[in-house]
Amino acid sequence: MKELSLNILDAAMNSLRAGATLVSVAISETASALCITVADNGCGIPHERLCRLRDPFFTTRPGRGIGLGVPLFALAAEQTGGGLAVASRHIAKHPKTHGTVIRASFNKDSIDMTPLGDIASTVVAAVSYGNGADIIFRHETPLWCILFDTRALRCGGRDADLSSPAVLSLIDEYIRGQYVGLCPENEK
Repeated sequence: MKELSLNILDAAMNSLRAGATLVSVAISETASALCITVADNGCGIPHERLCRLRDPFFTTRPGRGIGLGVPLFALAAEQTGGGLAVASRHIAKHPKTHGTVIRASFNKDSIDMTPLGDIASTVVAAVSYGNGADIIFRHETPLWCILFDTRALRCGGRDADLSSPAVLSLIDEYIRGQYVGLCPENEK
């Protein structure tokens, strides 16, 4: 994929398809390293499927013969000298503590480092697709932290329609506004 934000979106969409009611996307940066974590409380991945996640010819989605999301995310990380790890607890074995965590680490100094991309649009797309699931987004460096949490929009009994175009536009503006002056590549 041309941007890491597309890998993040793919992982978030998989979380939502797995029935997650809470998806957390965390980006942590230092001068030389980038770590992306997508965690959810979805149904989890059974062990036999977890072992095949990096196989591009394995997918659980009907009508598809390939599943490139995890293999491409892993490749993007590994080509910088980083890596990707997936941990999951399936609902059948862990009925109260199920979910999945994908963590990718990158060496930002690598010539093969993929750009982060349009993260605001990624978060908006996840919220739009979320069907009521909550999305938490955090992008942190040693100098600043950007945070967005859909639960804040629901506090006080308000049940905002997060999929409405007007609300999605406000979310996009809010996230982009936090990046102004901090991270020029996200000021699109």
